[in-house]
Amino acid sequence: MGADNNLKKRIMKRVYAIWFVKKIAPAIFIYTPFLGFIALRETANEFFITKIVENFVLALNSGFAATMSYMASAVANIPAMPSLIILLSTGALVFVLKGLFISLKRMSLVKTAA
Repeated sequence: MGADNNLKKRIMKRVYAIWFVKKIAPAIFIYTPFLGFIALRETANEFFITKIVENFVLALNSGFAATMSYMASAVANIPAMPSLIILLSTGALVFVLKGLFISLKRMSLVKTAA
């Protein structure tokens, strides 16, 4: 009986490893870094990030009203195409991470049932 259980555990480890390589690994090692790279590259091409951070810190130190005014002004002055690319890349990244989370949750449920 113990040998059958040990064999079952070894087989299930292989099944989980194959499932991980087919379902989870591409999301972790290909899709997520690719979509993150696209969003960061487009952001860096269109915006000078250090200046944005400096101005935000200045607005933050000036109070809540100045911070809200700065953020409203920043959003109103964003060019359409870069903001669309950043929005779509971020949205795709969220969907990939959601699928990853659901797959990992299913895996943990299958392990507890077996």
